[in-house]
Parts: sequence; structure tokens; C-alpha cells
Amino acid sequence: MKFKRPLSTLLALAVGALALPAWSDNWYAAPAITQTEAAYAQAIRDKDDNLATMFDSRTSFSASSTPLRQYSKRWNNSSTRWEEWSGSAWQPLGASSPWAISISGSAATWTTGRTFSLTGDATGTSAAVDGAANASIPVTLADTGVIAPGGGSTVSAGPTANAVLGYGATFNVPRVTVDTKGRATVLADRVLTLPALPTQAQICEMAWKIGSVYINAANTTNPATLLGCGTWTEIGAGRVLVGQDTGNAVFDVLGETGGSANAVVVAHSHSINDPGHVHSESSYTLGSGPSSGSGRAGGPVASNTGLSGTGISINSTGVSGVNANLQPYIVVKMWVRSS
Repeated sequence: MKFKRPLSTLLALAVGALALPAWSDNWYAAPAITQTEAAYAQAIRDKDDNLATMFDSRTSFSASSTPLRQYSKRWNNSSTRWEEWSGSAWQPLGASSPWAISISGSAATWTTGRTFSLTGDATGTSAAVDGAANASIPVTLADTGVIAPGGGSTVSAGPTANAVLGYGATFNVPRVTVDTKGRATVLADRVLTLPALPTQAQICEMAWKIGSVYINAANTTNPATLLGCGTWTEIGAGRVLVGQDTGNAVFDVLGETGGSANAVVVAHSHSINDPGHVHSESSYTLGSGPSSGSGRAGGPVASNTGLSGTGISINSTGVSGVNANLQPYIVVKMWVRSS
């Protein structure tokens, strides 16, 4: 009995005619003319499964759910490569596999040259590249539109040279605005002005507040004229300044005065103890005849003189205490600012 064989039959015959490797028993046997029609048809279906497995990711035959045998092959379209079933996963077809394709040598150039282009903030296009030589791309940065303040083709700002700035001088400082890509998008000058030179009166007001004491050891001019501000009163003629001491009643109030240039001796007295004294003398009493011996008229008689003061005085010594109570000093002019 003759029957027409479908395309799958022809493919099955072709596969059956392949010289498969020694481990090719993982493939179904090729259909044979001697098989019954049913067996022949099943063999063709088995070969269809063989071919289909080569182009999908199944891990078992759909007809029987039998796991794929090790070394089954397939084409992985997403990875654009042939793969081999290891028994647990699909692996790239190794170079040692009889199914591997080995290419020796290399192409001198690409069949068709290609160009490379850059787009965005930097643009550029290469010449045609065919792999025969290195290639470069001329790059052009996009214009951010930044121009110099006031216009002009030169993008710059700020001073053009070094300068020494005085009081009241002005100078330009560049202000640059940068976007998230690091590109300058705005360039503008900012004008800064230094303060003017203070007047003498302003300096005086800052340095000499009301209550300040001004001392000058050479110039007797009133500070109102000399410094240019305020009302000043001369103070301290013949006196020295002393710091306030709130714990001492002598120095606790600002502006109080005291002390003396003269030496002061505390009043006191001296006493002398003069008990007086006596003088003794011998006297004789006259009689009618000697009491003994020849020619003696009479014997001695004792007597005392009266008491008398001596008029003793104590002499003074030393020098006058006027201007004798002075510390080492230097003479200056002193004023206090009152308004």
C-alpha cells in the first residue's frame, strides 16, 4: 500500500540519516519502512518532538512528560546560541561537544561599514567604521546660550585685571548659575561697593564713648578740637587714677576723690616721769666751848634742802611733711567726655 508522506516524514528521514554521535541514543529512533503504519506514524511524531525540543525551553517531552535525556540539544533564540541539556539545566554548547561549531581565522573588515553617532548635549558622527582601523568621533557641545553681561561674543565676567581697592571703591564679582549637568546656564556681574572712609568725627564716636577718659602726655589741646567730637572736661589735676573697688568704701564710687600729697603724722603725745630728788648737806652748831679736843666750838648737825623740778624738755627732729607723701609719677593731661 502506498501513501503520501508529509514534510515531517521527510525531515524524520533526514534526521535518521544523520551520523549522530555515540551518545545520540537520547534521540528517538528514525522511522523505518518496515514499521507498521501506526509505528511509523508514532516514530514521525517522536522525531517532531526531537526537532521541536531543539527550538524551545521544555525540559520534558509533552507527550509523555518524560524528562529530557542528557545531551539533548536546542537552539535558544533569546540568547542566540545552541545549548545542551546537562540533565538539570540548559548549558551553552561547549567547544568539546561534537555539535559545537568551531570557526578559525577572522575577518579583515566588516562586510558593511557602520557609523556611530552621539546625541544630546554632545553631538557628533564618526566616519564609516568597518573594523579595519581605529575611529574617532568629533564632538560638539551644545550651546547653553550663556553670554557675557551686556552682550558680546566673549563669555566672561568680573574684573579684567588685579587692582588695589580703596574706601568707597566698587568692583564686579561674577555670578555663575550651573544646572544639574554641570553646565553654566547664567553668567552675570554683581557689583560690590566698599564702605566709604569714615570721617574723623565718626571714628571719634566709635572710639570715645561718653564717660571715656582721654590722656595726652604732650598735647594740651581739648579733645573736642583734637578728636573732633563731644564735650570734654579736664579732670585729675594733681591726682592719679585708681580702679574702682566696690568692697572698699574709699574706692567704691566712680568719680570720688581722696588722699593727700602731704605726709600726715597721726596726733600723739610724749610724757616724762620726774619724781623730784633731794640734796643732803652737813652743818655745824656753835657752842660755848669745844666738846672734845682742843679748840672745837661744837659738832655737825644734818639737814635737807627742799624739792625742786628739773625743767627737762624733749627736742624735735626731722623735716616738714608737705608734699612728702607722693608715689613715682608722670604728669599728663586728662579729660573725661561728658556729652
